[in-house]
Amino acid sequence: MFPNSSLFRKIACPAKEKCSTMNCMFNHSSEKVMKQTPFTSQFDQQQQAQDSAEGDSENPEQLSGTVKTLSKFSSDPIKTDSSDFLNKVFQNNKLNNEVKQVQQISSFPSSAPRSDEKTDSEDSFLSRATVIKRPAEDSFEDESPKKQKPSTPTKLLPKSVLNPPTTVQERMRYLKNAHESLKSKLRNKDDQYCVNLAVKLELEAAKSTSSKNVYERALKIAIYKIRNEDSPQGAPSSSASSQPVSKIDDPDWVIPKLSKLIAPKNKLNRNSFILQIPPRYDGDLSKKVMQCAHCGDDLILGEQMQHDDKCIYHPERPKLTKQVALANSRYNNSYNTRTYPCCNTTIDDATAGCATLKHHVYKLEDPIEMHHKIPFVFTADRNVDYLAVGLDCEMGWTSFGFEIIRVTVVDFFTEKKILDTIVQPLGKMVDLNTKFSGVSEITDSNSVSFEKMRDLLFNVINRQTIIIGHGLENDMNVLRLIHTKIIDTSILYSTHYDPKRKDPLRLLVSNFLNRKIQSGEHDSMEDALACIHIIKHKILERYT
Repeated sequence: MFPNSSLFRKIACPAKEKCSTMNCMFNHSSEKVMKQTPFTSQFDQQQQAQDSAEGDSENPEQLSGTVKTLSKFSSDPIKTDSSDFLNKVFQNNKLNNEVKQVQQISSFPSSAPRSDEKTDSEDSFLSRATVIKRPAEDSFEDESPKKQKPSTPTKLLPKSVLNPPTTVQERMRYLKNAHESLKSKLRNKDDQYCVNLAVKLELEAAKSTSSKNVYERALKIAIYKIRNEDSPQGAPSSSASSQPVSKIDDPDWVIPKLSKLIAPKNKLNRNSFILQIPPRYDGDLSKKVMQCAHCGDDLILGEQMQHDDKCIYHPERPKLTKQVALANSRYNNSYNTRTYPCCNTTIDDATAGCATLKHHVYKLEDPIEMHHKIPFVFTADRNVDYLAVGLDCEMGWTSFGFEIIRVTVVDFFTEKKILDTIVQPLGKMVDLNTKFSGVSEITDSNSVSFEKMRDLLFNVINRQTIIIGHGLENDMNVLRLIHTKIIDTSILYSTHYDPKRKDPLRLLVSNFLNRKIQSGEHDSMEDALACIHIIKHKILERYT
């Protein structure tokens, strides 16, 4: 009616001998053992006779005789603990190995009994012995683990996550770029290693956030760390083992601090940054009359290069000299106490100028007019390896106004130059401004076009890259670039609130870093590094 259970097998039946239940679940062994006592005694006597015989374990015939002796009692079920019963039967020390084998096999889980088999309580010892002898001798040998099949190589595909930060197509694009970056760095590793590492890094970045921007930045940081390791992955360099890595070189630690220094849009607007594409200019710009940016004379833009009207001017702005500063307040705005550094003459004594140009020059200030000459664009959304850079541009005077003639980009963490190129202006060159730009010559062999320059720039920065510089509104305007991740040292640390009276970079470097720059010919690399050093100094000063 119910399947035989062994849960109550060790509990004596309450009904004892009066129990009439078929296949009772309780223990009735005590009554059965009492009935089998004569047989057990007879068995013990014969067993003692067997033990007294010499070499009984070595003679197979005698061992088989033991089994035959046991077979006489196999017809009557004997219910005892199997391990205790075996110890009584095989007391000879020479049979210990056989007993161990029996105990090992008896511990194996047995299959479910068939309907025609006897229950566990009715099994005889001989039937158990028969089951014990079934396994082959080689089954007791050490079982060697099965050889695992070689794992399938990981494919360059993004793994699924619960809340993906972006589409599968976008994740695939980032994954491919990560794979290419790792291949270029880990050249001593095979392609499958780079695939596995790229998939792992992309998966960790995707699991970390559901925001696309945070996901992209996390993946860049992970790749950046690998690309900028001096030694192969997993093998620390001697310098790294001897000196601890500075916090300022750790992107995970620095980037959140840099993000807090990004200028808000209202400050960017107030400092002449262009944040939207200007509308179309409907007038005729060639007929516009402007003042020369050097001497102040009037000029018609369309006739700038048609007449040889000499422009006589002072290359440098008047400054308050140290001698005058001792006798007057440093806040005295009287220009009568100022001199021109270019020729060391005061404003009262100075002539019309000490330098001459063949043509007058001008600088467009209206974003609509600037956009009409050279269109503004937003920063490209390409995948790049640099999280923060220092940028400095040099400008010259052309028939298009104030144009870029050199651009330099430096990585914030490694402080290595990642882009430095001379740019061919779109207009005709009037003045290279060599003293301030450091550019003395522009040829086809040493320069690139404006469009090519901007394409190279978009290979190292994108919309999420933090750009660091001084007076970056001028750089962004000549680049015709709309970018919002700006850290401008002239906005952050200038003592003047007026955007037109910002402290020069050399003053900030002197105050914060206690060193001098721009002592000789102007160097854009020097300026870009100086801005990076100021920001690093302020971060360490505040957070360490």
